[in-house]
Amino acid sequence: MTSQVPAHAAVVPVPGRDETIAGLLLARLGDDRPGLRSRDRTWTWDEVVREGAARAGLARELRRADRPFHIGVLLDNVPEYILWLGAAALGGATIVGINPTRTGAYLEQEVRHTDLQLIVTDAAGAKLLDGLDIGVPRDRFLLVDDGTYASRVAAHAGAEPAADPSVTPATQLLLLFTSGTTGASKAARCSQGRLAELGRNNSAKYDIKRDEISYCPMPLFHGNASWRCGRRPSPPAAACA
Repeated sequence: MTSQVPAHAAVVPVPGRDETIAGLLLARLGDDRPGLRSRDRTWTWDEVVREGAARAGLARELRRADRPFHIGVLLDNVPEYILWLGAAALGGATIVGINPTRTGAYLEQEVRHTDLQLIVTDAAGAKLLDGLDIGVPRDRFLLVDDGTYASRVAAHAGAEPAADPSVTPATQLLLLFTSGTTGASKAARCSQGRLAELGRNNSAKYDIKRDEISYCPMPLFHGNASWRCGRRPSPPAAACA
């Protein structure tokens, strides 16, 4: 991991604000308490939601109707990862966590298997994918450390955050590969409803309070980590390393 430390139109109602990750996010609009913290910056919850919504707008602009709305993320634990989890929740997309410890044919097979429309990565991640037939052309890579990335996101920052009308508790939010201890890795499906329920139940189980911060040292392409940072767009704040 890097040394960095660390979501359109009129608002669409989301059934049961606590039943989807999108609903939990929208409930944080106007909340000026910390929502995401990195080594260099703290975002309020309101900023987390608006930044996620801007990325959702960019994803919608690039969406293809002939394929599942799957977005691969190949990044270290940086704030952009969390913000794209929020973008997918609001936009009705699925985030596929790409495992950077995979290489060659193994990595190629995993990426192709998930039928991605877009890949969000950086220069180091793009280099890891060089020469692989992953089914995603380079013009559908979003490089977060590219000079044009910030302006492309900013172009979608004006609209009030909203959930895509398609979002329900059954909407798939994550495709996370298993570790492969019983054979080839399998892409486990995680719906917004399931993740919202996990967040509620585990917050109660571990007695997590509003002012506490969920620190995430594990890689976000893994279920253990993403369920902790990605599933809680409600108190407490999240911090990633």
